[in-house]
Amino acid sequence: MKVHNHMAKSTDVVALLKACAIRKDLLKGSLLHAEIVRTSSFGTDVFVGSALVNMYVKCGALIQAHETFSKLTGPNIVAWNALITGYAQYGRGKEALHCFEQMCHDGIRPDAVTLASIFKACGTIGAVEKGHEICLQFAIHGLPQKDTVVGTALVDMYAKCGMLQRAEELFNGLAVRNIISWTALLGGFVQHGCNEEALVYLDLMEEEGISPNAITFVCVLKACTSIHSFNRGQIIHVEISRRSLLKEEGISTALVDMYCKCGLIGKAEEVFRERHRQNVESWNALISGYAQTGVGMRALDCFKCMQNEAFSPDAITFSCLLKACSSIGAWHKGQELHSQIYVGGFTKNNISLSMGLIDMYAKFGIPEKAERVFESVNMKDLLSWNAVLSGYAQSGEHDKVFELFVRMIGEGEEPDSATFVSILTACNHYGLLDEGQICFEIMSMIYNIIPSREHHACLIDLLSRVGRVDKAVVIAMDMPFAMNLAVCHMLMGACQKEKDTNLGLVIFHHVIQLDDDDSGAHICMRNIFADNC
Repeated sequence: MKVHNHMAKSTDVVALLKACAIRKDLLKGSLLHAEIVRTSSFGTDVFVGSALVNMYVKCGALIQAHETFSKLTGPNIVAWNALITGYAQYGRGKEALHCFEQMCHDGIRPDAVTLASIFKACGTIGAVEKGHEICLQFAIHGLPQKDTVVGTALVDMYAKCGMLQRAEELFNGLAVRNIISWTALLGGFVQHGCNEEALVYLDLMEEEGISPNAITFVCVLKACTSIHSFNRGQIIHVEISRRSLLKEEGISTALVDMYCKCGLIGKAEEVFRERHRQNVESWNALISGYAQTGVGMRALDCFKCMQNEAFSPDAITFSCLLKACSSIGAWHKGQELHSQIYVGGFTKNNISLSMGLIDMYAKFGIPEKAERVFESVNMKDLLSWNAVLSGYAQSGEHDKVFELFVRMIGEGEEPDSATFVSILTACNHYGLLDEGQICFEIMSMIYNIIPSREHHACLIDLLSRVGRVDKAVVIAMDMPFAMNLAVCHMLMGACQKEKDTNLGLVIFHHVIQLDDDDSGAHICMRNIFADNC
């Protein structure tokens, strides 16, 4: 590829670079750049420079784009937009904002393309205040209302950041509402759990004669999944099939996930088979469905098929498989997966996967292995501390529970409700009444944690085990929840053990108010009277 000043015009070179950008042909674009530098062609031509920046951005080579941009003399708005758009597109919002501020500082006024990109960047990193400030700064020129692209980017930013009312107001004020603006609003509702509202807007969109695209369908399928709206999901599935969109990115995965979460594994398998060209995401959706619906062995079989078809698992695959192993007690398979995870280096920057391993070993009753994984985690969070504590508590190793709890506090991690469930469980196993009562008190007095039904149940069980049935009943009667059957059975068992007829009758009357046909309570009451005869 040769470029000479006397043979080529800058417009020709710009055209070549645009072609490379469209095709994402980084190799040819880089060769053309090298030839331009070698021949000192167009060294100060801002149009060629802007085209080079754009080419690198479109090819995803942001480092080269930035280096090329930094060498431009007096970059124009096109060059700035190329760089800002690139950073926004690839989720690097902070860099996009930095470029925007530098551009404004250099006296270059942003246009609609700049603003659309910067609002996208703010939405990606949650910088809604900065985005709002920029919006107010340029609202005087009417850009957000006049320009559909800018207005849509604003709707997307506010929706992503959870300011749904503001997003709705802007959306309703748009001169033109296209599929992109509708999907931006729908996506925001789904992201923030307003799934019913998202489906209402889907109906309104279709009433206005705008057909959903693949991205819209993925959003509304997530909404159906979250609220277990199987009927609506099926209607959407029919529409997807009618429009031959099943092969579009993310659609089949969203359908498989929806059917799995609605408990319709057979339908999920049908969708999976219908998509002839699978990817890791579709395999993960099916494996996750098996793991979540209690058919762990099918998840492991599905993993074998995935490997046989030469698909490499990712961190999500392994997380799902660890859940499957935990649910069916597949200890040996879990260890095998742990080895694969370790060899693949998946846990280095993935706290979720480390948590899966910790949780699996804790459920298998091997807290020592859970702790070993825990110690290998660089950035320990509350969830990982709680998982190890729970493992030791369930295994009855109260010394380790207290040791880890003290260390956790010492390292500045504040306990939560789940932490105290583990501590009270450990006290319960060993009948440590004083320690249990102290923990119950400091939970609310020092850490402002309101004791839950589970905390009360632990303390009631502990008091019952050590023969303090009277105090257990008082706590049960005074707790801010209605006594359920589980607590009642616990207390009646303690009354039988202590041969306490009076308290036994009090609890028995409470049980028959909840369930007159509770055979266990009747048998227990007979045994209490029999023991006292």
